[in-house]
Amino acid sequence: MHGSKAHGIGSTETVRHFHFAIVFEMQDELAPEGESSANFFLFDYLEKHGVTCYTGAKMLEINDDGIVCEKDGVRCEYKGIQNVVLALGSKPENPLQAMLEGKVGKIIVVGDAMKVAQGIDAISAGYRAGYYI
Repeated sequence: MHGSKAHGIGSTETVRHFHFAIVFEMQDELAPEGESSANFFLFDYLEKHGVTCYTGAKMLEINDDGIVCEKDGVRCEYKGIQNVVLALGSKPENPLQAMLEGKVGKIIVVGDAMKVAQGIDAISAGYRAGYYI
């Protein structure tokens, strides 16, 4: 992917894999829940490499020639796109808990099964769960 023209959508971490990128982020800021030290280096990279970032941009369409998004109520089209990277949200999924209830003793749900969050939060919750068992 190096050297290709690309537009990353809401994926600031993926931008490093492209020669040219524009980031469209649906949230009002980039990486709002990111670790401050990681964000420091990420934002420094984005600035040094001239990556344009649009926050508050809602993706409406991906077509054969580009993308269509909406920013501040205005419909915007970007043509000539070669690559699109999507970073989509997630919802907790935990079917195992219902299957195990009544069959095992204590069930402790951690990580994305409980609430989608940062990986470091899941590691911490898993550690605490193991410590208190």
